Amino acid sequence: MHKLGMPANINIQVRPARDYPVDLYILMDMSRSMLPHLERLKTIATQLGITIRNLSSQSSFGFGTFVDKPVTPFGFGAKRRQSYPCSFSDSANNIPCDPTYLFRNGRPLTTDIKEFQQGIDQQNISSNSDAPEGGLEALLQVSVCPQHIGWRRGARHIVVYCTDGFFHYAGDSKLAGIFLPNDGACHINSENKYQAALDMVMRRHNY
Repeated sequence: MHKLGMPANINIQVRPARDYPVDLYILMDMSRSMLPHLERLKTIATQLGITIRNLSSQSSFGFGTFVDKPVTPFGFGAKRRQSYPCSFSDSANNIPCDPTYLFRNGRPLTTDIKEFQQGIDQQNISSNSDAPEGGLEALLQVSVCPQHIGWRRGARHIVVYCTDGFFHYAGDSKLAGIFLPNDGACHINSENKYQAALDMVMRRHNY
């Protein structure tokens, strides 16, 4: 018999609820080196959705992209590189390349796998001038903008963060003359674009 006040070992078994709602959001780096990975995702997006749907019939899917702050030394200063930041060889090969941006909510969460696939198919690569990317600032927006992303209350929220590079550290934006501390609020406009990239610098406690 167990004595009062003495340690006791208790076996507990935990398992997830069956058919629990799942919100899956892919946040992907769109810098030039990620082009092969974007093309790969375009080929598997539908199958990915079907696989998740087999695990949970109450699943939804979304897709967002990030690059970096569109200002030197993070983006390109030359005007000819601002509209097409990828290399001239990419231009010669007719590879679509969007102007540098920090975060774009490309496909808010949807239960329609076909819409999820179409949202990814519409994505183009972009580019920036330095090695680190603006992924942490984008991740913050994914976290604090439930009305734009489409997060459902009571669902399991999963973010798949895809990149091949490092992220900027707190205070890096001061190199571009951006000093206002990030307020941790949602700054996605009606076009599903992050509109405060040139206004605020990330802070350590946001990480």
